[in-house]
Amino acid sequence: MSKLDSLFSQKQEKENYMRQLENEIEEARHMGENLIAAMNPGLKEKFMELRNVNSALMHDLDIVQQEIDNLDTKRQALEDELSLSKKIFGTY
Repeated sequence: MSKLDSLFSQKQEKENYMRQLENEIEEARHMGENLIAAMNPGLKEKFMELRNVNSALMHDLDIVQQEIDNLDTKRQALEDELSLSKKIFGTY
């Protein structure tokens, strides 16, 4: 088997595996939708409320993580600047 044939076979195997995973994800999504549809109205309302709260909290978490990353970058830049200043001015 040539290298090209081998690469093609590997690509096909990966594509088949991806299709299988996509099918499993779709089945899980349908199961979840069916469970939600089968809930009694009070439980369904609470579930939807909690799902919305979760979504908002995840959004807030992303924003805070970005702020942390920005502050960490600034901290690193200041530490580098301080280190350079110490080298230039000979203070340790």
